[in-house]
Amino acid sequence: MLSNPLALIAEITHRCPLHCVYCSNPLQMAAAKSELSTEEWLRVFRQAGELGVLHLHLTGGEPLARADLTELIDGAHAANLYTNLITSGIGLSTTRLTALVNAGLDGGSQGTAYRRDEGQQRQGHLLRQHRQQCLHPGQGRALGAEVLGLY
Repeated sequence: MLSNPLALIAEITHRCPLHCVYCSNPLQMAAAKSELSTEEWLRVFRQAGELGVLHLHLTGGEPLARADLTELIDGAHAANLYTNLITSGIGLSTTRLTALVNAGLDGGSQGTAYRRDEGQQRQGHLLRQHRQQCLHPGQGRALGAEVLGLY
């Protein structure tokens, strides 16, 4: 008997401002117009929740390139999915981080539990820490949400 999948890795975009040599994205990145729409992703997240999926990994490209990321996280939260963000942090501001957390962002790419109340108090410090550790082109290192302190 097969059990339900426990996690969903959702590559929500191929768009990315970086050109890292190790990246597995296609050489000719898919255009934004060929991505699934907000409603299509929300339907996928609802269906995943109904199937018993517990954990959603939002990745890309750079997921922060999607203007609807807050809405996607809100929809994943509504589907009872523990949601984490795998990101370089390019395009992340304190305001956007707050919006993502308030929408229901739960954790980092290491799967550790994120506590929103504690996290909101630490956002300013974490964003400064993130900026110090941010990916520089050619450095060959991407950062997950755990570097942002979302745990």
